[in-house]
Amino acid sequence: MRRPLLPVTRRAAMPLPVRPPPMRPPPVRPGAARPLAVTPLTLALLTLASVAQAQPAQPPTPAQPTTPAQPAAPTAPAQPAAPTTPAQPDGPAEPTPPPPLRLDLGLTFSRFEQQVKTEVGGARGERLVEETAFGAAAMATWRLWGPLEGGLFVQYDVGRRASGRFAGFDGDRAVVEPSVGGAYQELWVGPLVRGSWRGAFVELGWGAVGLRWDDARDDLPDEDGDTDAALRTRPSIAWLAALGYAVPLTEVWALAVRLEYRVRYYDRRDAALTDDIAHGTQNFTPFIGVAWRPTL
Repeated sequence: MRRPLLPVTRRAAMPLPVRPPPMRPPPVRPGAARPLAVTPLTLALLTLASVAQAQPAQPPTPAQPTTPAQPAAPTAPAQPAAPTTPAQPDGPAEPTPPPPLRLDLGLTFSRFEQQVKTEVGGARGERLVEETAFGAAAMATWRLWGPLEGGLFVQYDVGRRASGRFAGFDGDRAVVEPSVGGAYQELWVGPLVRGSWRGAFVELGWGAVGLRWDDARDDLPDEDGDTDAALRTRPSIAWLAALGYAVPLTEVWALAVRLEYRVRYYDRRDAALTDDIAHGTQNFTPFIGVAWRPTL
């Protein structure tokens, strides 16, 4: 069965939407720059540029002055390698002390005379006073502490002396009478101490053994009447003192000069002298010699 046809009514016609014509870029003239196409990459680059322009400008760093180039130093020729030196301890090096042993030998000589003449350069007569002396001294010392040394000494003296009174002239020659004197010998042995500083030194010795044979002292007999035996020193008064200086010649040898003073009293021979008398003498004697410090 057919459905009845609905009445057809006409509606007003709806106008269709009109699309605008597409935008086309204006034509580019010959020689003109083309406009930049706007893309996402272009927008990002423009954004970064605007941010950079917004930052404050940093002040320029002043330029540092340039140092002129120095001329190259001439190259020294290579030196041979020096031998290595062992490391030294901190602080100044202490001087090496001299060897402890010292041996000294000194000699002395003196000559003294007096005479009377009718004129200067006249004939020689008998001498009023005449004395000749020769001496030798040897010392061996060992350094005890610092500048102090101790040891032994031995000294031997020999000489001759004569003395008289002027009695007149025999022609052009002087006559002296009476004449007294004779030869003598003296030996000393004893301990010695020495203090030294650099080259200077001072010595003090004691004559533990002091003997004197004197032909001129036959007027000093002992209690037994003996005048031939040697005179002996009193132990309490038999001293020598010396002041000297040593000039170095080599590492072990030195020239030593000293001036010695010696004082002693003789009070006996084999027995005490008659009436307990004492015969005292003293003298200054210069010595010159050598000092040897052997390396042990």
